[in-house]
Amino acid sequence: DILSYKMRLCSGLLIALSIAEGASAFSLVHQPVLFRSPAAALRRSPQKLFRIAEQNAGTSGRVGLRRSGGLIAARAQEIGIMEGSGPLRKVANFGILAAFMAWVTFLGPDVDPEGTKTFFADTLKFFQGQESPANPILVAIWTAFPLWPAALAGLICPLKPKNQALPDTPFVAASFIIGTAAIAPYLALNSYAEGETDSDSTLAKTFGGKPAAIVMLVSALAFLAFGVGVFAPNDINGGSDYPIDVIFFTYLKGFWSLLQTQKVASAPTLDCVFLWLLSAKPLLEDMKRRKWFSGDAADWALFSSFMAAPLVGMCFWLCVRPELPAISPPAPEPEA
Repeated sequence: DILSYKMRLCSGLLIALSIAEGASAFSLVHQPVLFRSPAAALRRSPQKLFRIAEQNAGTSGRVGLRRSGGLIAARAQEIGIMEGSGPLRKVANFGILAAFMAWVTFLGPDVDPEGTKTFFADTLKFFQGQESPANPILVAIWTAFPLWPAALAGLICPLKPKNQALPDTPFVAASFIIGTAAIAPYLALNSYAEGETDSDSTLAKTFGGKPAAIVMLVSALAFLAFGVGVFAPNDINGGSDYPIDVIFFTYLKGFWSLLQTQKVASAPTLDCVFLWLLSAKPLLEDMKRRKWFSGDAADWALFSSFMAAPLVGMCFWLCVRPELPAISPPAPEPEA
């Protein structure tokens, strides 16, 4: 029918956009030397950088490059050969992207097309205070969805190295619309190299500041309370004799049924799950950079506590985290 055709068309467009984003990101991080000017190729050639690093540091490979410092390290970071993402992170993030797109396109159940057609109309009636069969948990997931890319932007944008060729703006902007399909390619290819970062960029100031973090945390808690039935008539607020746990399990039973029958329920839910998984690496790196994680058992327990509360834990970290430490300029190398 027409609805199925539109959904397949939208899924195809999402796949095409994801592939295009991944390809453009890869080309930005791994720029072929042959496509640069002769002077730029000579200055930025990885082989030349490695040779100079070996001469200066007396070592080989990446170790020598890291120890050489100065302009060589900056050029290496810019073209993504020093502290870029490793193969495991690439495989994991692109694997998440592939799994999400496969579910949205082919695997997600959609045995109740009529329910999919009426979902948004029922949700609108729900917010207008009219009688509506819309499930509050699903409504909370849909309405809270923009908080995920906003919180992720608060983590990754302040850590973006100034010399990183891969921009964060298009991926962050697209993630507010298509979520995992937009942000997974960036998180697969970005760099967490130490040094001067874009902490003063517009995105970093917008999403990484304390006011935005407080708004995100309060909103996340409000949507959580809405989804579990705190705002529904219950025995606490005097609207009914039903306790909140009974109301929540009634919502949960209906939500589980929707997951098994409607893609409009399973797709955003899976998207939020994958965004939660994708937030682990940026959160860990942000804690390391702000000196809240050194690798001992207490630090792992703190990190796990933030991850154990999806979205709420990430927003809480954005509220309590300290400022990034100032980067001292590199000491001048002694003259030969």
